[in-house]
Amino acid sequence: MFNYALVTFLCFVALLSVDSVFTLEERQACTYARRQSGVAQEIKTISSHFLADAAEIPLAPLASRTFFVTPSELGVALPPINVGLTADTVRTELVILGAVLNANVPAHSVHYINNSNGSVTVDFIQIDSNVLPHEQVREIHEFDQRSCQITKITGYVHGPVICNPLPTNPTLILLCNELGATA
Repeated sequence: MFNYALVTFLCFVALLSVDSVFTLEERQACTYARRQSGVAQEIKTISSHFLADAAEIPLAPLASRTFFVTPSELGVALPPINVGLTADTVRTELVILGAVLNANVPAHSVHYINNSNGSVTVDFIQIDSNVLPHEQVREIHEFDQRSCQITKITGYVHGPVICNPLPTNPTLILLCNELGATA
């Protein structure tokens, strides 16, 4: 009697093994130092707001960047915010949002973690003088191990969004007072 489940399973295993086999050169090419360098280029772009810096980020053509934001005033996470569905849109939003927010990442606040699955986590403080005064950010960068390009960035942001320092807009002041989020 023919066992379709066994054949299906063996085909599945064969497909996995074909896709997951890297040559020695491919494994050596995507080192932790190279991946960290790519992530560091993204952090540099957040502060510089330069397209030339963004162009140096090793992003895969269909790279995406999604954030989960938890404003300390609310204590709950907002719905996920997608800030790029392709390499070009990720680069563009890094430059535009960085410039609009006047974002800065102090060098002493950046810490990298080499994860066992090949991803790189970076923790940093983002200081924005226009809106987000002092945000704690964690980004997890996933890579295509063959090309060593970033394929996906998932970010988690926590900190005061509008209430610290206290805004000058009377409506926002009332909101912050209602939330009990004033300093």
